[in-house]
Amino acid sequence: MLAPEKVEQIRRLLAEGNHSQRRIARMLGVSRGTVLAIANNRRPDYEALRRARQEEEELALMQFSGPPRRCPECGGKVYMPCLACRARRWAEKHQRNRPRLSSVGREEPLGLNLREEHRLRYERVRARRERLAMRRNPPSDLTPPRQAAPYAHHSADTQADTQKVRSL
Repeated sequence: MLAPEKVEQIRRLLAEGNHSQRRIARMLGVSRGTVLAIANNRRPDYEALRRARQEEEELALMQFSGPPRRCPECGGKVYMPCLACRARRWAEKHQRNRPRLSSVGREEPLGLNLREEHRLRYERVRARRERLAMRRNPPSDLTPPRQAAPYAHHSADTQADTQKVRSL
């Protein structure tokens, strides 16, 4: 990384127009590519980036000081700015640029044009996975009924007779 003074010196020599880029590079001990990048404004101003980063860090420290407040977007009690809302906005922004997968139906899984044998294999595997998922987490309306207690099908008289026989 070049010192900011050297970058300014290169800019000044380029602006004067008395020296070629090659000669400026030799005079200051830098590469011709560096001089070319500075001449074409393609080289980032590292000093300005460092100052901006430092200001951003100071601003972040100031923002996170103080008590948590209610976020106007999500309603959560957070230190402002709300990082959850910021992450959500970032994800939505990047999701818009990504192609979405649409569910086309069973004929074409995930919109893929599969050959017959591959489509059948896909459907078999998917059905097996759905069955396994149903076994692990059955819906509440499909839970099996509780088993009745033993001898519940006997009448009360039969149960009383059985107890009399056992007591003898």
